[in-house]
Amino acid sequence: MSIKKELFSSELPVEIQKLIRRVARRTRLRSREQLDVARELKAHFEDALAAGDSPNEAIAAYGNEKTAAKLLRNACKRKRWWLEVAFVKSMKYTAVAFGCIVVVYVVMVFFAMQRKPNIAVDYVAQLNETAASIPEDERAWPYYREALIALNKNDEPTPEVDDRPVQPEWAGDAGWDEYAHWIDSHKETVNLILQGSAKQGVGFIVGGSMYEEDKELWPERYEASQLNQDNSMLSVLFPQLGHFIELARLLHYDALKTASEGESQQCYEDVEAMLRLGSQIREHSTLINDLVTLAVYNLAFQTIGTILEKNPAVLSSHLGRLETQLSLLNEEMNIRFDGERMFILDLLQRTFTDDGAGDGVPVPGELLKKMSWVGDAAGQEMPKQIPPILFAPIGDLLIASRKELLDRYDSYLLRMEQAREIPLHAWGEDESNYLHPYELSKEGGFLNKYFLIDLLIPSLDAAVLHCKYTRANRDGLLATIYALSEYQSTGLWPEDLSNTSAIDPWSGEPWNITIVNERPVIYSIGNDQDDDGGRHAEEANKWHSPTAVPDGDWVVWPSPE
Repeated sequence: MSIKKELFSSELPVEIQKLIRRVARRTRLRSREQLDVARELKAHFEDALAAGDSPNEAIAAYGNEKTAAKLLRNACKRKRWWLEVAFVKSMKYTAVAFGCIVVVYVVMVFFAMQRKPNIAVDYVAQLNETAASIPEDERAWPYYREALIALNKNDEPTPEVDDRPVQPEWAGDAGWDEYAHWIDSHKETVNLILQGSAKQGVGFIVGGSMYEEDKELWPERYEASQLNQDNSMLSVLFPQLGHFIELARLLHYDALKTASEGESQQCYEDVEAMLRLGSQIREHSTLINDLVTLAVYNLAFQTIGTILEKNPAVLSSHLGRLETQLSLLNEEMNIRFDGERMFILDLLQRTFTDDGAGDGVPVPGELLKKMSWVGDAAGQEMPKQIPPILFAPIGDLLIASRKELLDRYDSYLLRMEQAREIPLHAWGEDESNYLHPYELSKEGGFLNKYFLIDLLIPSLDAAVLHCKYTRANRDGLLATIYALSEYQSTGLWPEDLSNTSAIDPWSGEPWNITIVNERPVIYSIGNDQDDDGGRHAEEANKWHSPTAVPDGDWVVWPSPE
């Protein structure tokens, strides 16, 4: 029942009914409790009127409405059940505490909104220091660009035999005629590459956009790059790298062709240009540059090995120079991590504040933007639609600081540098697993405070091993050149290869040589690390898990059938 209905059934004057309703409302009690108050007041005024008081006298005697309401409210609250009172108080305190937390959180969000990154270092400029230091007239890129434009117009043939593509290894092989015609049509292109390889360096300046001079070579990529206004390491393009393999392959086939035709000088110049090209590619200290360098070197080693097998006389007068050039490649066959660290340093300076001591906290908008870009590149799904600024205080708790992230990355690079020095014959399961320390932590997603860095830490075991394989290929070639030089000077094949500086990577000892059918066989003991007398096994030159090691040796010369 409502207060109005309760009073309507009474005979109290209207002014008293209104007073009762006002006092009941002023108590701010629950509806049921207000009804009880109204009933008490109704009884009070009925008694006063029955005692002979007039309505005005009864109202005047009642006193101040506000005071009365307060007293009635307190009296009613004292009647409540203690458990109910405790619950109401706890809810009130919880609401107050929550309100305080919200206020503090809003203040934290406000301060997070004021954060700005400090772009103190131009790492793109640092990456380009070597290329930019090369004088204009000593840059090979103008020559390579013209050569690549020519190759785009007449690229490498794809001959087929029985509907299967073939790549000839020597004159007379299936598909050789098409390659010979292709090489003949690119005589000027080969000359451009030779001129470029004789220069001090490539001189290609990388960045987020391409230069007008390169528009003819990459028209579509050029137009797309003009829209890029970002000057961070994330935006750096390396469009030239894949094309260096094209240049090297043209030199490879020109060297084979000239060798088969007995053109000693041209053949040697092609091989020398391949080695120089490989060294020039290292002008940017990134892992991808070094891997392309290794690919060019391996192609050059393969080229030299094939020529020494098919027609060794064509390079006989150049063996001494080749041996010297190959011996000087030790440093160039190391992979470097400088560029990878620049990438991380640039990312951190753009997504974290800078306290002046190498530390800082996330800049929310910038961090989420970069994480989305990196996540897309790494195939990880990122929350793109969440307003980042609202979660800044939570991010401060969940994401490691700038210094913590960099320390974690540096510790990983240190382990990579240590692994780089481990020889193949000492490489084992521990070393292979040891290069994947953060794979499991990536699965933790955003609950892992190092998620941003762990996402960017590559598994470098393949790169480290590729570096070792390339060095092994070079050393096998050096052992071959030594044996051929001895044969040229004495007419006899050496009984051992202990006088050469080349070391068998799978034993740490000199390479092995044996005579089969009056022909030498130069070999490594391979990854099973026992001497099988030159019996070749596929993949014996590569590291395998101990449970899958092929039995046999790695024959480097002549090429096993």
